[in-house]
Amino acid sequence: MHNAPFVADLPPVPAPITAPIAAADVHEAEIALLRSIVATQREALRAVYAEVDPNGDQALGTSSQLPPSVVVLVASALVDSELAQ
Repeated sequence: MHNAPFVADLPPVPAPITAPIAAADVHEAEIALLRSIVATQREALRAVYAEVDPNGDQALGTSSQLPPSVVVLVASALVDSELAQ
């Protein structure tokens, strides 16, 4: 059975660019994209850290425990993402 996507499932075809694009506009768009990525990663790191923080208020279950080295990496990445903001 062939599972080819329907046309409605495909992403829209972008319109061709007909006007010149300023380098500053491209730079600002890239910065906005990177900030969005960092914010998403920071939220994911906060969620992980909330689950594994040994000094937090939440009790750690055996299913959520990670090795201390991983907890340190998550904490370090969280600090880095805060600085990248």
